Amino acid sequence: MLGKSYAHIPGPQVPHMAIQRFSDLPVIGPILFDQNPVVYLSLVAVMMVWAFIFRTQPELKLQGIGERPAAAYVRGVSVTAMRYLYSLIGGAMVGLGGASFSLMVKPGWARLYGIEGTGWIALAIVIFGGWHPIRAALGAFLFIALQTAVNFLQGLMPDVPTQIFSTLPFPVMILTLVLVTIGNADWTKQVLNRLPEGLRRFLIGTIKTLQTSPPASLGTIFKKE
Repeated sequence: MLGKSYAHIPGPQVPHMAIQRFSDLPVIGPILFDQNPVVYLSLVAVMMVWAFIFRTQPELKLQGIGERPAAAYVRGVSVTAMRYLYSLIGGAMVGLGGASFSLMVKPGWARLYGIEGTGWIALAIVIFGGWHPIRAALGAFLFIALQTAVNFLQGLMPDVPTQIFSTLPFPVMILTLVLVTIGNADWTKQVLNRLPEGLRRFLIGTIKTLQTSPPASLGTIFKKE
């Protein structure tokens, strides 16, 4: 109600900031070096998060409160406070993503058509990425590549209903989650043991790339004893 007078009016937009010389490179130049500042910031953030989780001392506490919070508590870590802290940091990064969508992808004060279902895709990408920042970023790029390919296919096949192309990335992500679930299932190993040696080795190598291991205490409540 308060924003009715601003609805469907174009809002401010973050301009592109091309990196000279690099942006003129064929193929990868426009993709990597002709973006807006938030895109560059996201790439730096992925590497910083990876370095923090796997290359610093506080990351041991972070992994401890996710895997074995009782052991982290014995070591003097305030589990509940740290969980709130990292939830706030993660929420702030999510908010930055939402702001970038409204300022760069579909700028203006209106209903953000095209964002429906993206939150579910973000959850699917986290599972697909195995709670690893770089793999999750690659999953996000994969989803965007699917959306871009869909727009390209729609131009090649104009007789196909547009609804098929607009929804195509979502069943692909669902299929990915199904494959991840199969890779983590116990019955998968039993089936593999019944297959010939060569085929079993090939499938084991493929399944290992799909296996993920979420934090053991994800979603659990920590109570001091």
